[in-house]
Amino acid sequence: MMIQLNTGTLPSQGKLLVLLIYCHRGSPVDSKLTDCSRPLPFTSLYCREGDATMALRTAGSVLVVFLWSVTVVLGQDDWSVSYTTQSICTFKESTVELSSSYTYPSGYTVTTTFWFTKYNAEGPVSLSDDPDYKGRVTYSKNKENGHTLTITDLRESDSARYKFRFTDQTGKWRYTGEPGVALSVTGLQVKLTVGFWYNTLTCSTTCTLPDNPTYIWYKNGHKEKEDTSSSYPDSFSDVDSYSCAVKGHEDLLSPAVCQKCWSVTYTHQSICALKGSTVDISCSYTYPSDHEIKKAFWFTKWSDKDAEDLSSAPGYEGHIEYLGDKESDCTLRITDLRLSDSAGYRFRFITTRDKFAGSPASLTVTVLQVKMRTSMFSSWVTLTCSTTCTLTDNPTYIWYRNGHKVKEDTSSQYSDYLRNADSYSCAVKGHENLHSPAVCVRGQNCWSVTYPHEGVCALKGSTLDISSTYDSGDATITSSHWFSSKQSSSWKDELVPEDLTTDPGYAGRVEYVGEKESGRSTLRITDLREEDSAEYKFIFNTQTSGWGYSFPGTTLTVTGLQVRIKDPTNIIEGTCLRLFCESICFLQDNPSYIWYKNGQRLFSHETKYLILDPVSSEDAGRYSCAVNGQEDLASAEKTLTVRYGPKNTSVSVSPSGEIVEGSSVTLTCSSDANPPVYKGRVSPFGELVESSSVTLTCSSDANPPVDKYTWYKKNVTSPKASGQSYSITNIISEDRGEYYCEAENKYGRLNSSSVFVNVQLFLWFPVVGVGAVLTAGALLVNIYCTLKRRSTGGSDATADTECPS
Repeated sequence: MMIQLNTGTLPSQGKLLVLLIYCHRGSPVDSKLTDCSRPLPFTSLYCREGDATMALRTAGSVLVVFLWSVTVVLGQDDWSVSYTTQSICTFKESTVELSSSYTYPSGYTVTTTFWFTKYNAEGPVSLSDDPDYKGRVTYSKNKENGHTLTITDLRESDSARYKFRFTDQTGKWRYTGEPGVALSVTGLQVKLTVGFWYNTLTCSTTCTLPDNPTYIWYKNGHKEKEDTSSSYPDSFSDVDSYSCAVKGHEDLLSPAVCQKCWSVTYTHQSICALKGSTVDISCSYTYPSDHEIKKAFWFTKWSDKDAEDLSSAPGYEGHIEYLGDKESDCTLRITDLRLSDSAGYRFRFITTRDKFAGSPASLTVTVLQVKMRTSMFSSWVTLTCSTTCTLTDNPTYIWYRNGHKVKEDTSSQYSDYLRNADSYSCAVKGHENLHSPAVCVRGQNCWSVTYPHEGVCALKGSTLDISSTYDSGDATITSSHWFSSKQSSSWKDELVPEDLTTDPGYAGRVEYVGEKESGRSTLRITDLREEDSAEYKFIFNTQTSGWGYSFPGTTLTVTGLQVRIKDPTNIIEGTCLRLFCESICFLQDNPSYIWYKNGQRLFSHETKYLILDPVSSEDAGRYSCAVNGQEDLASAEKTLTVRYGPKNTSVSVSPSGEIVEGSSVTLTCSSDANPPVYKGRVSPFGELVESSSVTLTCSSDANPPVDKYTWYKKNVTSPKASGQSYSITNIISEDRGEYYCEAENKYGRLNSSSVFVNVQLFLWFPVVGVGAVLTAGALLVNIYCTLKRRSTGGSDATADTECPS
């Protein structure tokens, strides 16, 4: 082999640099033209092993090459990489940027730049191709010869040394910047040190955070202290929980530590999800065992110094669902995500003795967007399915070219041969209906069909417009129509879509509106039916081909309205009840609702929820709902039954007035409730016989029926009797006093009004009459009711005012 050196540009003064190249016969060898340490010593030359490489193939030999070294500091004509920092310590789940700048000799063109941490058999592996970093890394050029690596959703496993590498257009010259940037990823952890007089909490990390951070301490979810010290000495209770954060990163709290404490733990502290999808924010919570949960809810902001329940917050109606319970699960579901739903979500629960709120779980809502990179030196285009955050759970990406599926891969990038008329879009597996807008390779003049809505929801019986825009480039459209693949079984050829207007199932119900000449077509369907739920697409034909068959269209879901009441036959009076006007999909344009009770409109209720707080027996009835402006499409009626304890319990007397001692009297206890229970019977009834018994009967209506009756005499501690009836035989003066009955069922108990029994003694004095002297005595019993009402106890359920979900 021969190496020719051009020394014409070398200076007359300098030192001799020796390059030693060993070439093994028959094997490709990389010679190491090294980046020398600075300042350059001219008495000796120390070079670290770099990657500025010249690949040589030659017979085995040893070559000694003499190069005349210059006596100036190497400038812009060197191969070099410099980093803004040599080491970084940052938080798990945060985002970091690593920046570098590079130089190379004039006359070369750099075509490939990337960052790496690993090698394979072929050499360094770009992070964008590393499955461990899938969807989490982006490269950007922020200035001339400047290159920035951004890594999102950092994990502790990302701790490594990151190096920048670039290659010239020939691929023969490659350079790696040494030693790179050492990245350490840490989480926060609270450590407890037990002392003699007090304990110390330490907000611990596995590396030293930069810039002397300020630490924030939380006790039971409430901010307790802010200090530059990572230690917090104090005396601590076993039932308290503690967590810490760094100022500026309050959303990245440490896990709470405690023994018998309050805590809220999220499966994911940060979540990235697609617009239009459904997300579950999974979490669990703990609290002291001697507490009982009264209310549990989610919130994003405070209102009047208290947390604002999302279920009643504007914009979230019909949009969220609490899947948790009153024990340990606190999962929140958000459907049909919108960009405005991006926020920090916090779970809060209230017990019989205290309340607690967890730290925020961050939700970011994003859309898919295709970004394109082309090169004037290449016939290939590189596409990236981009999002503003890193999608959770490492999704699989699907690529479409001109509406046809061409690739499915875990990588968010796709390369293809460049054709000017092509358009590309992408989607995530499992969410194919949420695809990105199509982009054209060259300008805007490519064939395409796009829809403003991936999915629409409409009421059964209503009318709906589904629109599309299209572009045929320079080609002339010969025909166009709408179709649904759901009807393909009725087509003459299952591969040739047929016009929806010719389908018997849509006869008289479909028409095309709008101006086709403007590149827009609208399908109108009237009198919608549930079987109309399908995907609808627009197709146009040119003289050479049809277009739009395989593009994702607009999916229509037809729904009716339904009133949902959780356990409608077991609603307890005094609790908080929420009625839902439900549909199987989310209606467009956030409509207002109308509620009806027993066919009569309820005014001042225009949301998807009807809240009865507290619910009373008067709320029982038939409920239905409708969408404002579509009152003729109301839901079916749902019957609400309210259960409650005894009401208006009372004792009545028959006969009234005066009775004689030894005769019979009947006291009847009655109560209003719903539904009615067994009525008390007066026994005996009618004419009273001397020396007969006295019977008191307690009747009460309740739902469920009364299961226990108890009789009391006022100022007597122990009950007089139990059962629905109480008999007093041979009534005497000692029986004088107030009597009342207590009716009880599982939801409560109520006392009747008291009845005062007044026994008076009357003496018959001697009278001389026509042949007889009457000497007899009798007791006149004067009975009257005092209409005072006493109530004791009550339903245990009335203490819980949380609306069930």
